[in-house]
Amino acid sequence: MASRGNPMIQQLYKLPVPPLGQVKMSAYRPVCYDQPPDFQSALKQGKTLVGTCLTILNTDVARFTSNIGFDFVFLDLEHTPMGPEAAKEIIRTIHAHSEGETHVIVRIPTFGHEWVAWMLDAGAAGIVVPHSETAEQARQIVEAAKFPPFGKRSYPPFTAVPGVTDGLPKGKKSLYQVYNEHAAIIMQIESKKGCENAHEILAVPGVDATMIGAGDLRMELGLPPVQDGPEPAYQTCVQQVFKAAKDNGDMPVFGFAFGPAFIESKVKQGYRGIMVTSDVTALVYKQMADLKLAREMIQRKEDGRDDDDGKDKAAEMASRIDAMCLKEAVTSAK
Repeated sequence: MASRGNPMIQQLYKLPVPPLGQVKMSAYRPVCYDQPPDFQSALKQGKTLVGTCLTILNTDVARFTSNIGFDFVFLDLEHTPMGPEAAKEIIRTIHAHSEGETHVIVRIPTFGHEWVAWMLDAGAAGIVVPHSETAEQARQIVEAAKFPPFGKRSYPPFTAVPGVTDGLPKGKKSLYQVYNEHAAIIMQIESKKGCENAHEILAVPGVDATMIGAGDLRMELGLPPVQDGPEPAYQTCVQQVFKAAKDNGDMPVFGFAFGPAFIESKVKQGYRGIMVTSDVTALVYKQMADLKLAREMIQRKEDGRDDDDGKDKAAEMASRIDAMCLKEAVTSAK
Protein backbone atom coordinates (compact mmCIF):
# COMPACT_ATOMS: atom_id res chain seq x y z
CA MET A 1 0.00 0.00 0.00
CA ALA A 2 1.33 3.42 -0.96
CA SER A 3 1.35 5.97 1.86
CA ARG A 4 -1.84 8.00 2.15
CA GLY A 5 -0.33 10.60 4.46
CA ASN A 6 0.74 14.18 3.78
CA PRO A 7 4.40 14.02 2.61
CA MET A 8 5.20 17.40 4.16
CA ILE A 9 4.00 16.24 7.59
CA GLN A 10 5.86 12.95 7.19
CA GLN A 11 9.08 14.82 6.45
CA LEU A 12 8.56 17.40 9.19
CA TYR A 13 8.09 14.75 11.89
CA LYS A 14 10.51 12.28 10.33
CA LEU A 15 7.79 9.63 10.30
CA PRO A 16 9.00 6.09 9.49
CA VAL A 17 6.98 5.70 6.29
CA PRO A 18 7.34 2.03 5.31
CA PRO A 19 8.33 1.05 1.76
CA LEU A 20 5.90 -0.92 -0.37
CA GLY A 21 5.49 -4.62 0.44
CA GLN A 22 6.69 -7.48 -1.74
CA VAL A 23 3.14 -8.44 -2.69
CA LYS A 24 0.56 -6.06 -4.16
CA MET A 25 -2.32 -7.08 -1.91
CA SER A 26 -4.81 -4.93 -3.81
CA ALA A 27 -4.53 -7.44 -6.66
CA TYR A 28 -6.39 -9.90 -4.42
CA ARG A 29 -9.15 -7.63 -3.13
CA PRO A 30 -12.69 -9.02 -3.42
CA VAL A 31 -15.43 -7.79 -5.71
CA CYS A 32 -17.37 -6.80 -2.58
CA TYR A 33 -15.84 -6.29 0.86
CA ASP A 34 -18.43 -8.62 2.39
CA GLN A 35 -16.57 -11.39 0.55
CA PRO A 36 -13.10 -12.72 1.46
CA PRO A 37 -10.03 -11.42 -0.38
CA ASP A 38 -8.04 -14.00 -2.34
CA PHE A 39 -5.53 -14.61 0.45
CA GLN A 40 -4.80 -18.10 -0.87
CA SER A 41 -3.31 -16.63 -4.05
CA ALA A 42 -1.34 -14.03 -2.09
CA LEU A 43 0.24 -16.82 -0.05
CA LYS A 44 1.32 -18.63 -3.21
CA GLN A 45 3.52 -15.76 -4.39
CA GLY A 46 6.44 -17.04 -2.33
CA LYS A 47 7.05 -13.61 -0.77
CA THR A 48 7.09 -12.50 2.87
CA LEU A 49 3.91 -10.84 4.14
CA VAL A 50 4.15 -8.42 7.06
CA GLY A 51 1.30 -7.94 9.50
CA THR A 52 0.28 -6.59 12.87
CA CYS A 53 -1.78 -8.12 15.67
CA LEU A 54 -5.00 -6.50 16.87
CA THR A 55 -6.56 -7.33 20.24
CA ILE A 56 -8.34 -4.09 21.20
CA LEU A 57 -12.08 -4.21 20.62
CA ASN A 58 -12.40 -0.88 18.83
CA THR A 59 -13.19 -0.05 15.21
CA ASP A 60 -11.26 3.24 15.40
CA VAL A 61 -8.07 1.32 16.21
CA ALA A 62 -8.88 -0.90 13.24
CA ARG A 63 -9.56 2.09 11.00
CA PHE A 64 -6.27 3.83 11.78
CA THR A 65 -4.32 0.57 11.48
CA SER A 66 -5.85 -0.14 8.06
CA ASN A 67 -4.09 2.92 6.60
CA ILE A 68 -0.54 2.11 7.76
CA GLY A 69 0.32 -0.31 4.96
CA PHE A 70 0.42 -3.78 6.53
CA ASP A 71 -0.18 -6.71 4.20
CA PHE A 72 -2.48 -8.28 6.76
CA VAL A 73 -3.93 -7.92 10.23
CA PHE A 74 -3.89 -10.85 12.64
CA LEU A 75 -7.10 -10.49 14.67
CA ASP A 76 -6.63 -12.50 17.86
CA LEU A 77 -9.83 -13.96 19.32
CA GLU A 78 -8.05 -16.71 21.25
CA HIS A 79 -6.62 -14.35 23.86
CA THR A 80 -9.31 -11.67 23.94
CA PRO A 81 -12.97 -11.79 25.05
CA MET A 82 -14.06 -10.45 21.67
CA GLY A 83 -17.36 -11.77 20.36
CA PRO A 84 -18.22 -12.63 16.75
CA GLU A 85 -20.25 -9.47 16.16
CA ALA A 86 -17.40 -7.17 17.22
CA ALA A 87 -14.92 -9.22 15.19
CA LYS A 88 -17.15 -8.91 12.12
CA GLU A 89 -17.19 -5.11 12.43
CA ILE A 90 -13.40 -4.97 12.76
CA ILE A 91 -12.88 -7.24 9.75
CA ARG A 92 -15.14 -5.14 7.55
CA THR A 93 -13.73 -1.86 8.87
CA ILE A 94 -10.20 -2.87 7.90
CA HIS A 95 -11.14 -4.24 4.49
CA ALA A 96 -13.20 -1.15 3.67
CA HIS A 97 -10.80 1.55 4.95
CA SER A 98 -7.75 -0.12 3.42
CA GLU A 99 -9.74 -0.54 0.20
CA GLY A 100 -8.84 -4.20 0.19
CA GLU A 101 -5.11 -3.64 0.54
CA THR A 102 -4.84 -5.01 4.08
CA HIS A 103 -6.35 -8.46 4.58
CA VAL A 104 -7.65 -9.76 7.91
CA ILE A 105 -6.92 -13.25 9.18
CA VAL A 106 -8.58 -14.35 12.42
CA ARG A 107 -7.19 -16.62 15.10
CA ILE A 108 -10.35 -18.36 16.28
CA PRO A 109 -10.66 -19.38 19.95
CA THR A 110 -11.77 -22.99 19.48
CA PHE A 111 -12.21 -25.75 16.92
CA GLY A 112 -15.95 -25.09 16.93
CA HIS A 113 -17.53 -24.98 13.48
CA GLU A 114 -19.57 -21.93 14.52
CA TRP A 115 -16.43 -19.78 14.85
CA VAL A 116 -15.17 -20.96 11.48
CA ALA A 117 -18.48 -20.05 9.85
CA TRP A 118 -18.92 -16.73 11.67
CA MET A 119 -15.50 -15.41 10.70
CA LEU A 120 -15.57 -16.62 7.10
CA ASP A 121 -19.13 -15.33 6.65
CA ALA A 122 -17.83 -11.96 7.89
CA GLY A 123 -15.33 -11.89 5.03
CA ALA A 124 -12.12 -12.88 6.82
CA ALA A 125 -9.23 -13.59 4.47
CA GLY A 126 -8.42 -16.67 6.49
CA ILE A 127 -8.61 -18.40 9.84
CA VAL A 128 -5.76 -19.41 12.13
CA VAL A 129 -6.50 -22.53 14.16
CA PRO A 130 -4.51 -22.72 17.43
CA HIS A 131 -3.33 -25.88 19.21
CA SER A 132 -3.43 -28.04 16.08
CA GLU A 133 -2.02 -31.46 16.85
CA THR A 134 -3.56 -34.01 14.48
CA ALA A 135 -4.59 -34.48 10.87
CA GLU A 136 -8.11 -35.31 12.07
CA GLN A 137 -8.42 -31.84 13.59
CA ALA A 138 -7.30 -30.34 10.29
CA ARG A 139 -9.89 -32.37 8.39
CA GLN A 140 -12.62 -31.17 10.76
CA ILE A 141 -11.64 -27.54 10.16
CA VAL A 142 -11.55 -27.97 6.38
CA GLU A 143 -14.95 -29.65 6.49
CA ALA A 144 -16.37 -26.69 8.46
CA ALA A 145 -14.69 -24.07 6.25
CA LYS A 146 -15.45 -25.41 2.78
CA PHE A 147 -18.74 -25.59 0.92
CA PRO A 148 -19.64 -28.84 -0.86
CA PRO A 149 -18.18 -30.79 -2.53
CA PHE A 150 -15.03 -30.07 -0.49
CA GLY A 151 -16.69 -29.71 2.91
CA LYS A 152 -19.96 -29.38 4.77
CA ARG A 153 -20.12 -25.66 5.45
CA SER A 154 -23.72 -24.55 5.74
CA TYR A 155 -25.33 -22.27 3.18
CA PRO A 156 -25.28 -18.70 4.67
CA PRO A 157 -28.57 -17.06 3.66
CA PHE A 158 -27.71 -13.68 5.25
CA THR A 159 -24.12 -13.28 4.11
CA ALA A 160 -24.59 -12.09 0.53
CA VAL A 161 -27.60 -10.19 -0.79
CA PRO A 162 -28.57 -11.77 -4.13
CA GLY A 163 -28.01 -9.35 -6.95
CA VAL A 164 -26.31 -6.79 -4.65
CA THR A 165 -23.22 -8.19 -2.89
CA ASP A 166 -22.83 -11.50 -4.71
CA GLY A 167 -20.75 -10.29 -7.66
CA LEU A 168 -18.17 -12.75 -8.98
CA PRO A 169 -14.52 -12.22 -9.91
CA LYS A 170 -13.46 -13.17 -13.39
CA GLY A 171 -13.24 -16.94 -13.79
CA LYS A 172 -15.44 -17.82 -10.80
CA LYS A 173 -18.79 -19.55 -11.38
CA SER A 174 -20.37 -19.18 -7.95
CA LEU A 175 -19.98 -17.35 -4.66
CA TYR A 176 -19.25 -20.68 -2.98
CA GLN A 177 -16.29 -21.17 -5.27
CA VAL A 178 -15.05 -17.73 -4.20
CA TYR A 179 -15.21 -18.68 -0.52
CA ASN A 180 -13.61 -22.08 -1.12
CA GLU A 181 -10.75 -20.71 -3.21
CA HIS A 182 -10.06 -17.37 -1.48
CA ALA A 183 -10.15 -17.78 2.33
CA ALA A 184 -7.05 -19.52 3.71
CA ILE A 185 -6.83 -22.15 6.43
CA ILE A 186 -3.73 -21.76 8.62
CA MET A 187 -3.07 -24.52 11.16
CA GLN A 188 -1.13 -23.24 14.18
CA ILE A 189 1.23 -25.81 15.63
CA GLU A 190 2.46 -25.13 19.16
CA SER A 191 3.22 -28.44 20.87
CA LYS A 192 5.75 -31.25 20.54
CA LYS A 193 2.96 -33.58 19.42
CA GLY A 194 1.85 -31.10 16.78
CA CYS A 195 5.39 -30.77 15.45
CA GLU A 196 5.76 -34.54 15.25
CA ASN A 197 2.49 -34.72 13.30
CA ALA A 198 3.17 -31.63 11.19
CA HIS A 199 3.59 -33.51 7.91
CA GLU A 200 0.23 -35.27 8.28
CA ILE A 201 -1.53 -32.06 9.40
CA LEU A 202 -0.28 -30.01 6.46
CA ALA A 203 -0.96 -32.83 3.98
CA VAL A 204 -4.73 -32.51 4.55
CA PRO A 205 -6.30 -31.07 1.36
CA GLY A 206 -7.58 -27.57 2.00
CA VAL A 207 -4.85 -26.51 4.44
CA ASP A 208 -2.97 -23.53 2.99
CA ALA A 209 -0.33 -22.55 5.55
CA THR A 210 0.92 -23.12 9.07
CA MET A 211 1.99 -21.05 12.04
CA ILE A 212 4.42 -21.88 14.83
CA GLY A 213 3.17 -20.80 18.26
CA ALA A 214 6.59 -20.26 19.79
CA GLY A 215 5.40 -19.27 23.26
CA ASP A 216 3.35 -22.36 24.06
CA LEU A 217 5.80 -24.66 22.31
CA ARG A 218 8.75 -23.34 24.27
CA MET A 219 6.83 -23.50 27.55
CA GLU A 220 6.00 -27.16 26.92
CA LEU A 221 9.71 -27.78 26.31
CA GLY A 222 10.61 -26.09 29.60
CA LEU A 223 12.01 -22.99 27.90
CA PRO A 224 11.26 -19.27 28.37
CA PRO A 225 8.16 -18.30 26.33
CA VAL A 226 9.88 -15.86 23.98
CA GLN A 227 9.43 -15.72 20.21
CA ASP A 228 12.51 -17.67 19.16
CA GLY A 229 15.65 -19.27 20.50
CA PRO A 230 18.67 -21.44 19.61
CA GLU A 231 17.93 -24.32 21.99
CA PRO A 232 18.29 -27.70 20.21
CA ALA A 233 14.97 -29.08 21.48
CA TYR A 234 13.10 -26.04 20.19
CA GLN A 235 14.94 -25.86 16.88
CA THR A 236 14.27 -29.55 16.26
CA CYS A 237 10.54 -28.87 16.54
CA VAL A 238 10.76 -25.77 14.33
CA GLN A 239 12.60 -27.70 11.64
CA GLN A 240 9.98 -30.46 11.73
CA VAL A 241 7.33 -27.88 10.86
CA PHE A 242 9.43 -26.19 8.17
CA LYS A 243 10.22 -29.52 6.52
CA ALA A 244 6.54 -30.49 6.58
CA ALA A 245 5.63 -27.13 5.02
CA LYS A 246 8.27 -27.59 2.33
CA ASP A 247 7.17 -31.14 1.55
CA ASN A 248 3.54 -30.07 1.22
CA GLY A 249 3.80 -27.59 -1.61
CA ASP A 250 6.20 -25.11 0.02
CA MET A 251 3.54 -23.74 2.36
CA PRO A 252 4.18 -20.42 4.12
CA VAL A 253 5.05 -20.51 7.83
CA PHE A 254 3.71 -17.70 10.04
CA GLY A 255 5.01 -16.47 13.37
CA PHE A 256 5.32 -13.50 15.73
CA ALA A 257 8.45 -11.36 15.37
CA PHE A 258 8.32 -8.35 17.69
CA GLY A 259 11.43 -6.17 17.62
CA PRO A 260 14.54 -6.06 15.39
CA ALA A 261 16.22 -9.21 16.73
CA PHE A 262 13.20 -11.47 16.21
CA ILE A 263 12.34 -9.91 12.85
CA GLU A 264 15.85 -10.55 11.58
CA SER A 265 15.87 -14.08 13.00
CA LYS A 266 12.56 -15.12 11.49
CA VAL A 267 13.18 -13.53 8.10
CA LYS A 268 16.48 -15.44 7.90
CA GLN A 269 14.77 -18.69 8.90
CA GLY A 270 12.32 -18.34 6.04
CA TYR A 271 9.07 -17.36 7.76
CA ARG A 272 6.77 -15.95 5.06
CA GLY A 273 4.16 -14.41 7.36
CA ILE A 274 5.38 -12.32 10.29
CA MET A 275 3.43 -10.25 12.82
CA VAL A 276 5.88 -7.54 13.81
CA THR A 277 3.88 -5.45 16.27
CA SER A 278 0.50 -5.15 17.99
CA ASP A 279 -1.97 -2.48 18.97
CA VAL A 280 -1.29 -2.99 22.69
CA THR A 281 2.51 -2.91 22.57
CA ALA A 282 2.64 0.04 20.16
CA LEU A 283 0.23 2.01 22.35
CA VAL A 284 2.03 1.23 25.61
CA TYR A 285 5.62 1.69 24.42
CA LYS A 286 4.91 4.98 22.64
CA GLN A 287 3.37 6.41 25.82
CA MET A 288 6.29 5.09 27.88
CA ALA A 289 8.74 6.78 25.50
CA ASP A 290 6.95 10.13 25.69
CA LEU A 291 6.73 9.96 29.49
CA LYS A 292 10.43 9.10 29.75
CA LEU A 293 11.34 12.03 27.49
CA ALA A 294 9.21 14.51 29.47
CA ARG A 295 10.64 13.47 32.83
CA GLU A 296 14.22 13.54 31.55
CA MET A 297 13.71 17.08 30.24
CA ILE A 298 12.15 18.17 33.56
CA GLN A 299 15.06 16.64 35.47
CA ARG A 300 17.54 18.37 33.18
CA LYS A 301 15.95 21.73 34.02
CA GLU A 302 15.91 20.92 37.75
CA ASP A 303 19.61 20.07 37.58
CA GLY A 304 20.41 23.34 35.81
CA ARG A 305 21.44 21.49 32.66
CA ASP A 306 19.04 23.27 30.29
CA ASP A 307 21.86 24.63 28.15
CA ASP A 308 21.48 25.20 24.42
CA ASP A 309 23.21 21.94 23.60
CA GLY A 310 20.79 20.11 25.83
CA LYS A 311 17.85 21.87 24.23
CA ASP A 312 19.07 20.89 20.77
CA LYS A 313 19.44 17.28 21.84
CA ALA A 314 16.01 17.29 23.46
CA ALA A 315 14.43 18.75 20.34
CA GLU A 316 16.13 16.12 18.20
CA MET A 317 15.01 13.39 20.57
CA ALA A 318 11.43 14.72 20.56
CA SER A 319 11.35 14.53 16.79
CA ARG A 320 12.58 10.95 16.88
CA ILE A 321 10.14 9.98 19.61
CA ASP A 322 7.23 11.39 17.58
CA ALA A 323 8.13 8.88 14.87
CA MET A 324 8.11 5.81 17.09
CA CYS A 325 4.59 4.63 16.36
CA LEU A 326 5.82 1.49 14.59
CA LYS A 327 8.83 0.87 16.83
CA GLU A 328 8.80 -0.98 20.12
CA ALA A 329 10.96 -2.83 22.55
CA VAL A 330 11.35 -6.57 22.17
CA THR A 331 8.54 -8.32 23.97
CA SER A 332 7.38 -11.87 24.25
CA ALA A 333 4.20 -13.01 22.57
CA LYS A 334 2.69 -16.31 21.73
